[in-house]
Amino acid sequence: MGILRDRMIEEMKLRNFSPATQESYVYAVSRLARYHKKSPDQLGRENIRAFLVHLATERKLSPNSLTGYCSGLRFFYNEQIRQGDKVTLVTAVLAELKLRQHTPHHPFSPH
Repeated sequence: MGILRDRMIEEMKLRNFSPATQESYVYAVSRLARYHKKSPDQLGRENIRAFLVHLATERKLSPNSLTGYCSGLRFFYNEQIRQGDKVTLVTAVLAELKLRQHTPHHPFSPH
């Protein structure tokens, strides 16, 4: 991530983000890149969605942890590379995953 990571950290410092928030946001974006073995600016909407679904279903992260990941990804895609469509996707997937975690499965549902 190199240059993108450095620029992201600089932007967070300019906005007076706490060191913990900076670390959390960088971690979220680096995990996304590591999961797909690609730079995050090269990933599409489906890649991001697959990562978030992986976190919720396979790693079974809590809604609060998912929110932390999503905050970091929204910041990256909105502030660093200006791809608002991916920010919208992250927000929509987070809402969907939180709804799934809080809704008991009905015996006749396809899930």
